[in-house]
Amino acid sequence: TPTQLAWYLEKVNTMAKLVFMKKECIGAGQCEAISPELWKVIGDKAELKGAALNPKTGNYELVIDDKLLKTQKIVAGSCPVGCIHIEK
Repeated sequence: TPTQLAWYLEKVNTMAKLVFMKKECIGAGQCEAISPELWKVIGDKAELKGAALNPKTGNYELVIDDKLLKTQKIVAGSCPVGCIHIEK
């Protein structure tokens, strides 16, 4: 129905994808300090909670909505090795 289609398009347009290149991570912990609801440092690497491994890229990915986007942009900008990216 048109209403369902409008709802779907609105949802899709408000989603972004966090991409975490875990192999590059040095475990500095900025991500967890800023956003402990999504990030946790375990040992010498961070973990992106709820993320799925993309077998083609070897990166971890998590779809987020606009409510989380602003904070995750700060997280991505704070990473000292630049291993966190956002795709919109």
